Amino acid sequence: MQNIKTDYVPKKRKNYNICIICATGIDLLRYFHKNIEIALNFLGHNVKLITDKEWIEKFNNKNDILVESKCDFYLSTNSECYESIVYQQKNTPLLVMCIDRVYHILRNKTNVNNVVHLWVSRRDMNNAYLYIENNEHYFLPHAASIDEDLDINKLFNKKRVLDVFISCHYIKNFASSIYPKGGYDISSIKRVYHSFFNDMKSLEECTEAEMNFDKKQLADFMWDSALFIDSKARMNAKLTIINKIIDAGFSLHCCGANWEKTEIIKNENFIYYGPLTTKVSNKKMEDAKIVVNAMVPSFDGSHERIFESMLRGALCITTPSDYLRETFKDGENIVFFDPLDLNTLVEKINFYLQNEGERLRITKNAFNEVISKHTWYHRADELLDIYENYISLKK
Repeated sequence: MQNIKTDYVPKKRKNYNICIICATGIDLLRYFHKNIEIALNFLGHNVKLITDKEWIEKFNNKNDILVESKCDFYLSTNSECYESIVYQQKNTPLLVMCIDRVYHILRNKTNVNNVVHLWVSRRDMNNAYLYIENNEHYFLPHAASIDEDLDINKLFNKKRVLDVFISCHYIKNFASSIYPKGGYDISSIKRVYHSFFNDMKSLEECTEAEMNFDKKQLADFMWDSALFIDSKARMNAKLTIINKIIDAGFSLHCCGANWEKTEIIKNENFIYYGPLTTKVSNKKMEDAKIVVNAMVPSFDGSHERIFESMLRGALCITTPSDYLRETFKDGENIVFFDPLDLNTLVEKINFYLQNEGERLRITKNAFNEVISKHTWYHRADELLDIYENYISLKK
C-alpha cells in the first residue's frame, strides 16, 4: 500500500525538541495534534505530546514551573494554555495554531510575550493586530491528514456510493435571531450582519463602514458582538446550501450534531449519520463523489475539508477565497460556486454527477496537487520555517 509520505523530502535543518499541548475536549483538535506530531517526528524532530490538563497541572505546581526545560518551543491550538508566565520565565515561545476566526480565539486575551499566532485565514492574520498588537502573526493553512490506512492506489478505482457529502453542525441559537450585546443598537448590528453575509468584506470592514468606530471602539464591538454575528452568518449559509441541494433533488449525506432537531431531517433526500469523529467523517469522503464546502465570502483562507476531500478522491465544490484562487485552478483541481447565487452550486453538482470522466480528471489533479504540496508533512516544515524566522527576529 502506497503511503503519502513516500516521496516527501524534508528540508535540512537542526533537530528540535517540541512539546505539543493537546486539547482533550475537542476531537478535531486532537486529530490535528496527532497529525502534526506524526509529521514532526517523520521530519526527524523530538516531539512530546501532553494534554492540556497535564499542562495545567504542571503550571499550577510552582515547583514544576520549568517543566520540559529542554523544549525549543511549545505548540497548541486556538487559545489553549495561554498563560504568559511560563513562556516569559523559560524564554521558550508558544506557537498557537489558530483554526477558528480571530475574534473567537483572541476573545478576552491580552498581550503576552513570546507567543506566535498561526492563522488559517490571511484576513484574520491581518486583523489580529486589532486585538493583540505585540505578538507575531503568520499564515499557516490547513492540510491533508496523515492516514496510514489510506490506500491511494485504490482511490480512483472504487465505486463511490454517496452522491454528495457535507459535514457541519446545526446550532439553533445561531440560526434564529440576532441578540444585541454590549448595549449596541440592534438595527445597526443587523445591518452589519447582512453586509457581512452578503458582501465580500471582513466583519471588521463591515463594522467600520456601518458603525463609524475608532480603533478602540471597533475592538470593543468585536469583542462584544463579532462571535455571534460570524457564527450566525455561517449557520445560515449552511442552512441555505443544504436546503438548496436537497430541494434540487440530490441525495445529500450529512454528518454533524443536532440536525435531528430540524425540519430538514424529514426530507427524504437528507441522509443523516449524526455526529461522527473526524477520522470517520474523513473516511466517508472516500465513498463520496462530491464534497461540498462553504465559507463566508470574506474568508481568505482554507478549510481542512478542502484538503481532505482532495486527498480522498472526492470532487471538492466550494466557495472561493483569494487563497484558494491563488493555490488551485477552478475546473482543473477544484470547483468553485458562487455563495450569492446557489443556482451555480446546483448546476455544478448536476454536471459533475452526470460527467464522471470530467469529475475523475479534476479529482486526480487535485489529489496530485495535495500530496505534492499540502499534507501535514509540508505544513510541519512551513511551521518550522516560521519558528526559525521568529527566533531570528528576536536576536
